[in-house]
Amino acid sequence: MKTQNAVKKYIIPNYWVLIVGAAGFVLGFTLLSVGGESLNGIASSILTLSLIPFVVGLFRILPGLIRTSGTIKRLRKEGQLNAAEAEISSGNITEMCKRKAACTEHFLFARKNANACAYTDIVWAYKQKYVLRFLFIPIHTDESVFIHARNKVHFQIHLGGKDKNNELVELIKTIYHHNPNVMVGYTEENKKAYKILTLTKK
Repeated sequence: MKTQNAVKKYIIPNYWVLIVGAAGFVLGFTLLSVGGESLNGIASSILTLSLIPFVVGLFRILPGLIRTSGTIKRLRKEGQLNAAEAEISSGNITEMCKRKAACTEHFLFARKNANACAYTDIVWAYKQKYVLRFLFIPIHTDESVFIHARNKVHFQIHLGGKDKNNELVELIKTIYHHNPNVMVGYTEENKKAYKILTLTKK
């Protein structure tokens, strides 16, 4: 449907890695089947090089494509798809967190991360840090915002590094501005409240 195109285009993950991997496999197998012995080495190299992007695409990107489809279906079911489409197409958007998120008047879009939801549907938002260590030495830090919304919708907006400019904090402030009822911060109180809320919604 035409109404889903802009939303889908904005949130759908980059799937070129999967396409490159699949194309490599097709080319490699084609060379093996029609080429002579002189091409076997080239074909084997192509197949080997294609394995990594294909596996990455299969296990990381394919689930994102499925989530994108689920997001579109959810927005349509809740009667929000046309509004979301209009807002993301209007150009009146604020991109935040290194363009990983877009805020419009009524919606939050996770760019290339397969999710979108109305601010009024967001129940809980908090910032969290993940530190990758090697031999107990921190080598990479990734900070993100966790979003929990109605109907068991939950997703993350990764910054891809440290939040040096408080971009994630500003995103949470924006969500709270549009929905003052949202619970902010990871606390035991908020955790219990969210758990109770999800149980009562069953």
